[in-house]
Amino acid sequence: MKLHYFQGEIPNFGDDLNPYIFESLFPNLFSRNDDINFYGIGSILDNRIPAEEKAIIFGTGVRGIQADYPTQNWDIRFVRGPISARALQCKYITDGAYCLPLLSENLFNPGKAAKKYKYSFVPYFRHLNNKALLSAFTDNNIHIISPVEPLQQVIDEIAASEFVICGAMHGAIVADICRVPWARFVYGLHGYESRYVSELKWADWMNSVKVDPSNMLEAYLPNKVNNKVLRKLNEVFYNKSLTDFVANQHRKQQLYQLSADFVMEEVINKLSDEVNALAKQYS
Repeated sequence: MKLHYFQGEIPNFGDDLNPYIFESLFPNLFSRNDDINFYGIGSILDNRIPAEEKAIIFGTGVRGIQADYPTQNWDIRFVRGPISARALQCKYITDGAYCLPLLSENLFNPGKAAKKYKYSFVPYFRHLNNKALLSAFTDNNIHIISPVEPLQQVIDEIAASEFVICGAMHGAIVADICRVPWARFVYGLHGYESRYVSELKWADWMNSVKVDPSNMLEAYLPNKVNNKVLRKLNEVFYNKSLTDFVANQHRKQQLYQLSADFVMEEVINKLSDEVNALAKQYS
């Protein structure tokens, strides 16, 4: 059996949660000599998957709403949220990353973390080269948590924060699991994912844990200017305005959310049942 998830040239915290979680929960599953693919964390369900492929779906999300999915050989245990569930006509629990609390304490123990940062920012990994964006946060004494750093370090820094602003969805998910209030940060497009896909996956997850998907902190992008002198002036003005925007917005408590404790308890109990059932079937 193969653990199937997105693996790009740049390491990415959300995708890299897959081996961290599922190879620990299912230590013997991926050494099986069969032709089944295991789909866990990610927005990777669409019609690019071959119709003949055998697959286990364990908390994955759809990438869009389409007329048909090649589900005839899929063993769907649960999907990420209600949008994915409606598309595939199956049940949902929440994102597979919520299996983190099922790991042993040496792999996941956010309660041990002392608070070091009042505010932290977890950017989307493809925004890490945007100096204006990162400076807008560091100039406001907001700690940057890079999603391409070692996974355990990212988790520890999220747990050590009092509030987390997230361009990366799994930064928000891990903050929610660690019981750290989080705010979604929206900053335009990045050339790899449409606004439609981005909104779909965030809404899918947020609805699964009963938080408001319309609550977000959205920054505008700079205007494109061809003239070199005007472009430089525009850049200076934009950088300052973005810094001021973050300064004025990031302390607004109404931006920060956290799923209810009873919701967390409910989804973790359901996930535990699914883990045990899958482990028993493939033991």
